[in-house]
Amino acid sequence: MKVVIIGGVAGGATAAARLRRLDEQAEIVMLERSGYVSYANCGLPYYVGGVITDQEELTLQTPESFRRRFAVDVRVRHEATAIDPTRKTVTVRRLEDGSEYEEAYDKLLLSPGARPLRPALPGVESARVFTLRTVEDTLRLHTFIQSSAPRSAVVVGGGFIGLEMMENLTHQGIQVTVVEKQRQVMAPIDYDMACGVHAYLRDKGVALRLDAAVEGFEETDSSLSVRLEGGERLETDMVVLALGVVPDTGLAKEAGLTLGGRGAIVVNDRMETGSFPTVRKKPRKDLNRASNKSRLLSSILIALMCALLGFAYMSQINNTKSTYETMDESELVRLLNESNTQISNLEQRKTQLNSQLNSLKSAANEQEQARKIAKQNEETSGLISGRLPAKGQGVTIRIGRGLTTKVDASIMFNLIEELRNAGAEVIAINNVRVITSTYIQDAEEGLIVDGTTIKPTYTVKAIGNPQELSNAVDIAGGVGAQLQVKYGSNVNVQPSDSIIIDEVREATQNQYAKTVE
Repeated sequence: MKVVIIGGVAGGATAAARLRRLDEQAEIVMLERSGYVSYANCGLPYYVGGVITDQEELTLQTPESFRRRFAVDVRVRHEATAIDPTRKTVTVRRLEDGSEYEEAYDKLLLSPGARPLRPALPGVESARVFTLRTVEDTLRLHTFIQSSAPRSAVVVGGGFIGLEMMENLTHQGIQVTVVEKQRQVMAPIDYDMACGVHAYLRDKGVALRLDAAVEGFEETDSSLSVRLEGGERLETDMVVLALGVVPDTGLAKEAGLTLGGRGAIVVNDRMETGSFPTVRKKPRKDLNRASNKSRLLSSILIALMCALLGFAYMSQINNTKSTYETMDESELVRLLNESNTQISNLEQRKTQLNSQLNSLKSAANEQEQARKIAKQNEETSGLISGRLPAKGQGVTIRIGRGLTTKVDASIMFNLIEELRNAGAEVIAINNVRVITSTYIQDAEEGLIVDGTTIKPTYTVKAIGNPQELSNAVDIAGGVGAQLQVKYGSNVNVQPSDSIIIDEVREATQNQYAKTVE
């Protein structure tokens, strides 16, 4: 099977690594239009601010190391320009020279991500107006700061990325003004809480323009003028647009895939854009019944064969003893010939019965193998459904109480998903076993996991490859960094050769879903 993946940043690279773990023989081609793969966008502002000093720390893998480790054909600076679902081909442009070619596939995985929102405002194409989405964006912004030494900057947008950029530009000694169209920064939080954030920012020397919209930019010889609604102008050396992102789904739309109201690709519950095959599974009880029936039949036939052979030989001996003394020579010769014929027939029958016996033994072995497979499937099902305890290599993650803000359900859910993407096979949070239907809700003093209230410190146990699980948490800009930077939470990841997860769940009876006979 040949799989082509469009996009090689976080989603595409994670999918490629997971696919390789599931199928060692698959041919995997990953197309990425930038020059970098396998990185987290969240860490990019911290390279600009000097928190991350080594450029190599921005990426978990290079194209070369990813190719060596996972045997994936990684093609950077290759842009997918068209998809033909009927022919199952992708048109690819080599950005180095502009040449194009077609790449065939059996399965196509779309992971183009999103692109930064860049409104069509006058002057928005100025070299002093930046966005931050890719490593190339980061390097361009970093180079500008190092070479031009700007003294002031305007950040348009007061969301997560906007405030992270504000923080890191301030670390570089740059006077920052944040322009936000709403009446508060950090729209997800209550206004009363946002007021505390406003006071903190102003105390750190950050200027705020709230309820203010940008109408355009005008570049002069030495600066950039930001024109606001109402006529106010802000003179600055640079601008960073942090207005959010929109799905990069132009390819999908041109290929005829269905898009949702907000422009995202419509998929089913398995993230497929089309239909998927029905899985048929024979009930285990039927398998056991067939196995028991086969064993019983084998035993009966073996016993009958032994009884038949014994009876035939004994009958022949007894008959000879009772009559041979009164027979003449010709009769004895005839009897001997008949006996030899009977013995020959019996030997032939014995051979036939032995062949049948061997066939039955083979069938019994196959049934035993099937029983073992069924047992393994039952164990796997028990681990996935949470009915059975588990042990193995893995990590223990301890997350302290957030000092900046409360650790919420969204970041904990992101942690669980990152662990699953890294190959975690069994997960538990505090005393709750995580299964496919697990939900996490915010509570006043902690979190609610599947109806059970848990409080910090949170302890997450995960069974899987310790190194890969640790990397999923500790990657620059990843969920571990978010917990520390955004929430002020202490995060400790401890690999171990022996993780025991003895939290189990009661088996549930499906009300609607049934197996297909």
